[in-house]
Amino acid sequence: MQTATQPESAREQPPRWAKCAIAATLVATIGLRLGLAWALTGRHPFVPLYPDMAEYRWLAHNLVQHGHFGFGPDWRQNADLARSPWSYMYDNDGFSMFRPPGYPFLLSIMERVRLGDVRHEQALLALLEGVTALVMCTLASRLFGWRSTLIAAAFFLVNPGLSYALTKGGREPFLTIFWTAGFLSLTCLLRRPTWQWAVMAGVWFGLAGYFKETLTMAGGVAALFLAYRARHTPDHRAGFGLAGLMLAATAVPLAPWIIRNSIHLGRPVLSPSLTGLHLNNAVFAREWIKTQPSRTQAALDPRTATDPLEADRRLAAQVRLFARTDPARFSRTLLLNAVYFWLPFPQGVATVTGSLSPADLIALLYYVPCLSLAAWGLWKFRRRPESRLLIAVLLFMTAVHALSGGFPRYRFPFEPVLLVYAAGAAAHWFSARNEKT
Repeated sequence: MQTATQPESAREQPPRWAKCAIAATLVATIGLRLGLAWALTGRHPFVPLYPDMAEYRWLAHNLVQHGHFGFGPDWRQNADLARSPWSYMYDNDGFSMFRPPGYPFLLSIMERVRLGDVRHEQALLALLEGVTALVMCTLASRLFGWRSTLIAAAFFLVNPGLSYALTKGGREPFLTIFWTAGFLSLTCLLRRPTWQWAVMAGVWFGLAGYFKETLTMAGGVAALFLAYRARHTPDHRAGFGLAGLMLAATAVPLAPWIIRNSIHLGRPVLSPSLTGLHLNNAVFAREWIKTQPSRTQAALDPRTATDPLEADRRLAAQVRLFARTDPARFSRTLLLNAVYFWLPFPQGVATVTGSLSPADLIALLYYVPCLSLAAWGLWKFRRRPESRLLIAVLLFMTAVHALSGGFPRYRFPFEPVLLVYAAGAAAHWFSARNEKT
């Protein structure tokens, strides 16, 4: 009897009915995601992520109308931006590093072709979810066989977090496909070390930087893992070369944006976007600074800064002062953010209200068993190099989001790969049970 731990070459091919079931699940994923999004936003007022979506749409509008990426001098005419809690981060000269350009650029394309309605955006995101499901099924088949592919597809179909993302809009579906495709490329690279897989993995993580820089950092962790693993192989030079090639392939897609920012600022800038605000929001330094002397508050007040870059530096300075002055409270905040990142709710609503809504209950009933199965799968297959790589990335990303914000929706991009491991654990359990009977 075949088990989930057999090598890829020894696994039987899936029967025709299984292939049809997987294909049907992929189509159903698009239909279900889109149907839920349209039904929910049709019955209730569409409440996008605020002020995120307002900022993305304004940046996209300026790209179409003025050909520059920035908020420009007219952003106060937008009611949503005018009341934004961090309006001091908006530029007046048409140059912005506040938001990465990937999502606004795609929205600008949709606006040019007259597909700027929210339902058109949701249709695009649902299509991306279907592509992600296809990539995830390919990964599951390579790692654990076709039976795990069926289970992973079923898990993905009813995922409440990714369905929630479509009702709010945003970049999570793009980050999900980038990470899933990147991890598939890394898996292929670990099994067949060729320059093509190294380049492909790097390109996926480089493109991700146009949407969120933390995912590019995950690619850096993967490259370090490859280099560390190469130390213990006879042909270590080739391994180091592949790790370096992957880093180079990650940097090349981002190079135009990095060069643009560096030229404008007159100095090298490696981050695709500003980071001070994200760090400040994550540890609530804006609230903590209110307990400090008025002179300190005034010196580090971002609202009186001369430009967004100075405001960002002041916000980062608040975080550093918080860490030095009250390290115990700062550390507790980081720990809570790490826990928050793994909460079984799309936005952790229950932690704020103290009660479970029907949606929270559905998410709880889904995430507790699925994440538990994924943890068991990672433990069960921990000796595999791709499992160790995933564990390293997840630990790193938990630490990063402890510093930059631990919203549970920031975990969504990693969920398809986790569902693959949950499916692998379930398939292994079913196979072991069948062997006993």
